[in-house]
Amino acid sequence: MQDPSPEILQFLLGHGPSLPIEVAKLIKSDTIMASAHLSQLIALGKVKISSVKVGTSPVYFLPGQESQLMKFSDNLNEKNKRAYEFLKE
Repeated sequence: MQDPSPEILQFLLGHGPSLPIEVAKLIKSDTIMASAHLSQLIALGKVKISSVKVGTSPVYFLPGQESQLMKFSDNLNEKNKRAYEFLKE
């Protein structure tokens, strides 16, 4: 099996912060395998994981894409959403 890491990195570069389910579709696998590949990329310092979650899934992104995490702000819990809105103002 070919290493999907370059494909995942290219996807994150073009798509921005993403969920494991999106990566799973890309590599034609399940979310467990996608999460394993993403974890490996985190260990190599090529990908970051945010504390923002959509459901129970964390959002993965490339260094430098932190500002793009704002598109997931609707998924914050109420307390964090208020803090986010306060900081944004």
